[in-house]
Amino acid sequence: TELGHYRHYMQKEIFEQPNAISGTLQSLGNSFKPEIFGKDASEIFSYIDKVQIIACGTSCNAGLIAKYWIEEFADLDCAIDIASEYHYRKI
Repeated sequence: TELGHYRHYMQKEIFEQPNAISGTLQSLGNSFKPEIFGKDASEIFSYIDKVQIIACGTSCNAGLIAKYWIEEFADLDCAIDIASEYHYRKI
């Protein structure tokens, strides 16, 4: 809750995100199982063949990183669109 040496809380949050993600993944260790997303997650995940990320601003930049992770680690196709332009697409 302390601002520390950051100019504002958004800056603090941005710089804390890598440690937050790392800490979360390390706490799971080798026990990362789909069930952490709910009891039916394994079955639901088995039907997924593509991920669509729709975001804007900084979230879009984060989505670009997520795209690489999803494609590499989940072996799924992933597309990202800027939210304000998404409704113009023909999918």
